Amino acid sequence: MDSQSASSGQDLRRLASRLRFRHLQLLVALRDHGSLHAAAEALSLTQPSLSKMLKEIELSFGRPLFERSARGVAPTPAGAVVLHGAALLLDELERLGREASAEPPAMLLRLGAPPFLALTVVPQLLLRAYGLSPRAFADGELGLLESGNGRPDLLDEAAWGLAGWVALQEKDGGVRGGVESYRHPWGVYFASDDPL
Repeated sequence: MDSQSASSGQDLRRLASRLRFRHLQLLVALRDHGSLHAAAEALSLTQPSLSKMLKEIELSFGRPLFERSARGVAPTPAGAVVLHGAALLLDELERLGREASAEPPAMLLRLGAPPFLALTVVPQLLLRAYGLSPRAFADGELGLLESGNGRPDLLDEAAWGLAGWVALQEKDGGVRGGVESYRHPWGVYFASDDPL
């Protein structure tokens, strides 16, 4: 291990042992409110205790993080970097709190299917399951995309695939050849109409 990475590891341990999430909240409050007085009020602290905490934080980083003036405080270049990291850490802590307090999913479904079933049966099952319990399709882990119609895109794709399959059915039970259209959704060219 070279001396630079050893020093970096020591800096991290020093910061981790000194900084608390309350310190990060203080930094973000200073950024948001722009003055020691307003930040102290927002955090229900006295201005002297906030000033003391800020000095502790700046000592932990080994440099000033805010420039103080009669008009308030403004982050230094180092302060801007620290503020960015503090905001990310607080956002992550908030997400962790939400996930830890959220109800666990009633079930986790992983589905694999051969192509024929994936085009015929699976879309019907997904659409039926969505109709029974739309909330079950709210996925905090993957964040299923939704294009503004109130239904996850996954289900729109399932409905589109199913409609395409139905459109290719012959009255005698056979299936016509078709080519997926670039005019999504609901676009299918039949083999006889295919411009290619």
